[in-house]
Amino acid sequence: MKIRIFVVGLLLAVFTTTATAQSKWVEQFLNRYRPTPFDPASRVTPRVSDEAWRGLVQSGMLPISVSDVIRLMLQSNLDVTVNRFSPLASQYYIQTLFRPFEPTLDLSATVGKFSAPVASQLTAGAGATAFSQLYHRYAIGFGQTLHTGTRVDVTFNMNRTSDNNLFNTFNPSYRGTLNYAVSQQLLRNYGRDINDSAIRVARNNLNISEIDFETQMIDLVTDAQTLYWDLVFQREDIKVRRQSLDLAQKTLADNRRQVEIGTMAPIEVVQTEADVAQRQEQMVTTSYTADQTQDRIKRMITNLGDPALVLAKLSPVDAPRKPVPNDVMSVEDAIKYALESRPEMRRLALELQNSDVDLKYNKNQLLPSLAVSGSYTQNGVGGVQTKRTGLGDSEVVEKIHGGLFDAFGQVFGFQLHYRELERLVRRFNSSSIHFNLAVSIANFQSNHLGEPVPPGLDRLPRR
Repeated sequence: MKIRIFVVGLLLAVFTTTATAQSKWVEQFLNRYRPTPFDPASRVTPRVSDEAWRGLVQSGMLPISVSDVIRLMLQSNLDVTVNRFSPLASQYYIQTLFRPFEPTLDLSATVGKFSAPVASQLTAGAGATAFSQLYHRYAIGFGQTLHTGTRVDVTFNMNRTSDNNLFNTFNPSYRGTLNYAVSQQLLRNYGRDINDSAIRVARNNLNISEIDFETQMIDLVTDAQTLYWDLVFQREDIKVRRQSLDLAQKTLADNRRQVEIGTMAPIEVVQTEADVAQRQEQMVTTSYTADQTQDRIKRMITNLGDPALVLAKLSPVDAPRKPVPNDVMSVEDAIKYALESRPEMRRLALELQNSDVDLKYNKNQLLPSLAVSGSYTQNGVGGVQTKRTGLGDSEVVEKIHGGLFDAFGQVFGFQLHYRELERLVRRFNSSSIHFNLAVSIANFQSNHLGEPVPPGLDRLPRR
C-alpha cells in the first residue's frame, strides 16, 4: 500500500512540475541551434588595429627594428588574421563529427478523428451506419549510437482510443508499450577504431592546419626579416650611390677645368658626363627599389590596403652585424634539427597516419554487414471495461471504470486502479476535515474559556 501511495505522489509531482519546467527545458534545447550572440572567432583572431604603429611615429619618421616589424605584423596584418581561421574551422568540424554519437530524444503527439461508413455490422455493431473513432497518440523515445557500433533505443508509446464499436471490451481504451532495443554490429562498422576513423582523421587534420598556420607564420616572419634587411641594404646602397655620384660630378668639374686650360682633351669630358648620367640612373633605380621595399613593409605591418596612406617614412634602427662562427650550424646539426623541428616533417607524419586510418576503414567496409539485435516489449491496456452477456449490443452486465493508470501499471509493473485512487483522495479529504475541526475546537476554547463545547463539535469524525 505504501508503494502505491509513493507512486501516486511521484506521478502527481511529475505532472505538476512539468508545466513549469517545460518552458525552460525547451528554451535550453533550442538555444543549441540558435546563433551565438558573440563572435566565437574573436578569441582566436584578435581585432586588427593601427594604434600600435601610429604610436611609434615621431616627426614624420617611423623608427623601426626587426622585432618591431614582426610584432606589428602579428598584430595588424590581415593575412595573419585570415590564416588563424583554418584551425578554428577544423575545431568546429570535429564537433560536428560527434553529433552521430550524441543521445537523441524524440517527442511526438498526434490527435485525430476518423469516420467512415460501415459495410458490415461486425465493424461497429448492429444498428451503426458509420464507424467513428477519436484517437490520441503520444510517444517519447531515447536513442544513442555508441562508438563501439552499439545502438540502444528505448521507446514509450501511449495511445488513447474511443469509438462507437460495440465489440470493444475497453472504450475508451488506453494502450501503452515500452520497448527496449539493442543492436551490435559484428563485422562492418564494428569497434571504436572504425567508427571513430573520421574523428581521428579530423583531429589529425586539425594538427595539420595548425602546422600549416605555423608554416605560414614562419614564411611571414622570414619575409619580414628579409624585407627589413633589404631596406637596410638599399638605404646604405643609396648612400654609396650618392657618394659615387658626388665623386663623378667632382671628376666632371675637374675635367672641364683641365679642358679649359688645355691640359685634357675634350673627349674625356664626354666620357665623364656619361659616367655621371649612369650614376644618376643608378641612384634613381636604387631609390625606387627602396621605396618599393618600404611600401611592402608598410603593407605588412598595417591593415591598410594602400601603403601610400602611411605618410611616415620608415627609419631602420638595427644595423647589420658581422657574423660570428657560432651563427652558422654544421651541416650534420642542421640536418638533424630540420628532421626534428621542421613542420613539413610533422605534417608528412600526420598524413601517413591519415592514410593508415583510411586504409583500415576502407578494408572494413568490404566486410559483409552482420549484426545481432535484441528487443523486449512491455504492454499495458486500460480504460472503461464493459462486460456484456454476449457480443455486440447485448446486455451490459458490469462496467469497471479504469483509465490511464491501469495501462501505466501494467507497463511499469504496478497496479493502481481508479478506485484505489479515489480511496486515497477520500482519505486525504477526511484528514483535511479532521484537521479543520481540531483547529475550530482549539479556536473556540481559546476564545470562550470555561464555556462548554457546542454539540457536534466535541467529537471528531472517524478516519
